[in-house]
Amino acid sequence: MIFPPINCLNEFILMIVKDSSYRLMRFIPILCLLSSTFQTAECIAKLLEEDFSEGFGIFSPLTDSSWTNEDEGQVGIAALITEGIDRPPVRRPREFMLLEKMVWKDYDYSIKAQTRESSSIQGRDIVIIFGYEDYSHFYYAHISSDNIGSYHNVIVKVTGETRSLINVPDFPETRLTDDWHDIRVTHLSNGEISIYVDDMDVPLMQAFDTTYSTGAIGFGSFDDTAWFDDARIEGELVNTQLAIYPDKGDNSFLQISGSQEETVMIESSTDLLNWSFFQAITIPKSGEPLFLIRNKTEQKEIFYRAYSKYPLIPLFD
Repeated sequence: MIFPPINCLNEFILMIVKDSSYRLMRFIPILCLLSSTFQTAECIAKLLEEDFSEGFGIFSPLTDSSWTNEDEGQVGIAALITEGIDRPPVRRPREFMLLEKMVWKDYDYSIKAQTRESSSIQGRDIVIIFGYEDYSHFYYAHISSDNIGSYHNVIVKVTGETRSLINVPDFPETRLTDDWHDIRVTHLSNGEISIYVDDMDVPLMQAFDTTYSTGAIGFGSFDDTAWFDDARIEGELVNTQLAIYPDKGDNSFLQISGSQEETVMIESSTDLLNWSFFQAITIPKSGEPLFLIRNKTEQKEIFYRAYSKYPLIPLFD
C-alpha cells in the first residue's frame, strides 16, 4: 500500500488491526498532529438490527460464494447455500457470517434460522457464533436435530488447536425441525451464557466460562446449508482503539491509553515502509495511560502503528 506524503514534522500514524498474532490484516490510518489528541469511550450502549432486505448489511461472509440474499424464491434472507470446507487443525463451523469491526460485551443476540437439510440427515445443524476473537478462538452454539453425537446440540469453546464442551445439561432436548426457529443468546462478561431455542424464557442450555468475555458475533452452520433472518443484538460495544500522542509536557514521550488490559504491539518507522519493533504494552487494569520514551531520530519524522487483537470499531469511513 502506498501512503500519501506527509510533510508535518513530528506527525505520526496509528494503525489498529484485528489479529491476536499481530499480523496486519485490516487497518484504519489515523493521522494526528502534536497539538491533537485522540480519545474514545471504553463502552458504548448499542442496539443493531438487520433484516437482510437490502443485502447482508452489517454482516460479512467468510466465503462470499457460499451465501446469497435470495434462494428458492425466498428473498431478503441470508442464505447459506454451500457448506464450507474443513480447516485443520481443529474441527469447527466451516462457514459463517460475522458482524465484523465490532466487539460486544454483556449482550442479548437473537436471530431466526431454518436448516435447509433434509430430515433424513442425522445431526443437521445451525450454528451461532459469539465471543469471537479470531478464527480459532471463540464460542459457538451448535443447534442440532441430534443430541447423541459428542459435539451435537452443545455449546463449544474453540481454543487454538482444541475444542471443548462447556454446556449444561449434557444432552439438551433436540428442537431443530424443518420450520423456522427463534434463537437467542445472552452472554455476560462474568461468564454466564444462555442459549434459547423457540422458548425465549427458559434456556435450552447454559454455560459458565470467562475465557472470551467479549468478542464479535455471527451465525452459520457446521457443515450444512441454512437460512437466516431478522438478526438483533443489544449490548455494549467495547472500543478497542487506542489513543496515542506525544506527551504535552515533553515531546520525548508518547502517552498511550485504551481499553483496560488490552495488549498491543507498537512498531515505529521513519518512512512508512520499513517498520521495526518498538514495544509491546498492556493497558493496565486501572485504565491509566502509559508513558513510553520515544525513539529520537535527527531531522526525521517518526511514525508509529499499534496492533490490537480484536476486530476494531471504525471511527472513520
